[in-house]
Amino acid sequence: MKTSIRVAGYLLYTALLIFGLWLLFYYDAVLLEHRKMTFEYWPYLWYNTLYPILIGIFLALPSFVRTFRSYGPWKFDWILFVTVGIPTLLGTLSVCILFSPVGPYFSVFSFFVTVQNLQMVCGIAFGYFLLYCFQKSP
Repeated sequence: MKTSIRVAGYLLYTALLIFGLWLLFYYDAVLLEHRKMTFEYWPYLWYNTLYPILIGIFLALPSFVRTFRSYGPWKFDWILFVTVGIPTLLGTLSVCILFSPVGPYFSVFSFFVTVQNLQMVCGIAFGYFLLYCFQKSP
């Protein structure tokens, strides 16, 4: 009985993940059309920055729920957040930083624009590690 509930939970999670990805990519296409018609690129840039983070958070949700159900006091893994989380956050925000008024001063972020899909990979990693850094002590 417990195994069937677990399987049903993972099937529901997978269905919600697929529907959420479809919704996010559909809204991405809508914002891209809006950008092409109005030449307003900031909403599209911010959305392109934030939706990979949402994907990463959703991917980390099963392990976070498992951690949430365990006993013990909460702790935050600062070492993991500083060494992995902050660099991936900067990689995610790189396009927004580059096209902002301070962009010419941070030309090191141009690397993230030239490598295809690196911003998305950094966003997914940041979203995942954002939840993964919350742990419970035994």
